Amino acid sequence: MKIGLVMALEEEAAPIINALGLTKTSDRTYEGKAGDNDVCLRLAWMGQVNAQNAAWQLIGEGVQALANVGTCGDIGDHGIGACVFPNVFYIGDFDLSPIGFDTKDPANVNERMTGEKDGNTLAKKEVCYTFSSFVTDERTKGAIVEMEAYSVAAVAACVGIPFLAAKCCSDGANDDASENFDSNVSSVVQRNVDKIVHALKEYDTVHGEIFKKK
Repeated sequence: MKIGLVMALEEEAAPIINALGLTKTSDRTYEGKAGDNDVCLRLAWMGQVNAQNAAWQLIGEGVQALANVGTCGDIGDHGIGACVFPNVFYIGDFDLSPIGFDTKDPANVNERMTGEKDGNTLAKKEVCYTFSSFVTDERTKGAIVEMEAYSVAAVAACVGIPFLAAKCCSDGANDDASENFDSNVSSVVQRNVDKIVHALKEYDTVHGEIFKKK
């Protein structure tokens, strides 16, 4: 299987590149193997649009699954340094609720990935909100917050291929978030590199456990 791996920053990607021995094939692309799977890692830069563009580029190159690995803010009890594999994805800053639409999941990502509108009920729910800025928001209590996962998940749902996200908590999404992010952006990925590499090597098995279906 060929996995397209979208990551925002080189600082986040370096531990994965080193662990898998990926080879740089262009300015922002690295390729190699994770077990029996081929991996094409694309550095997208931060943000929803950049992540979505990178995902579509990888689709055009024939990937059969998508993944998004990076850092996140923790508005729960995971703790800085934890690695979270979310299975419910919401977009945080697209709001049509004043005219009567439920916009937590406007692309129906969760329904397409799990067969359930509000996400997976058989596996432990790990909720991820994607925003365009560093935020603390009452709606996101107990969740993780970041800037790319929903966009990549939406692309995967649109074309009907599997999606997997691994997010390492770099900060508490609070007043110290930017300072903690700068300090932890690479080290928290490095701390969890074995879990992430395992997920890429055993993509089908890990994906099945995270997105258990009825």
